[in-house]
Amino acid sequence: MGFSGRVISATSNDERFPAKNVLNIKDNNFWLTTGIFPQCLIISLDSKTVLNSLKLVSACVKSFMVETASDDTTNYQTTVEMNVDIGGNQVQITKCPLNGALCKRIKLTILNAYDHFVAVYKVIFEQN
Repeated sequence: MGFSGRVISATSNDERFPAKNVLNIKDNNFWLTTGIFPQCLIISLDSKTVLNSLKLVSACVKSFMVETASDDTTNYQTTVEMNVDIGGNQVQITKCPLNGALCKRIKLTILNAYDHFVAVYKVIFEQN
């Protein structure tokens, strides 16, 4: 990956399944949302970074939106909105194009879900 960041805000937070888990490399960690949508997560990167894509590893996400900001302000620009196949009982892996966006902050909004709760296992940023 070559860069790091941290979760600075989340609309739901269960101490057993906190939002910071989406950046953890362990496979058994995840962020669990409440049953109300939309749910939002904001990640701040340590430095401005050009990103080509984001990979969302999740369960029960129906649609989501990614917004990016090139600095620490709240001037987000919608980069992409995506629908996700239900995936059956499988984990959903969705690659989201960011098209070389210069990012300091990334806002991930879960718009709709296939169930009352959503699990986000990982948010992986890709530069190439």
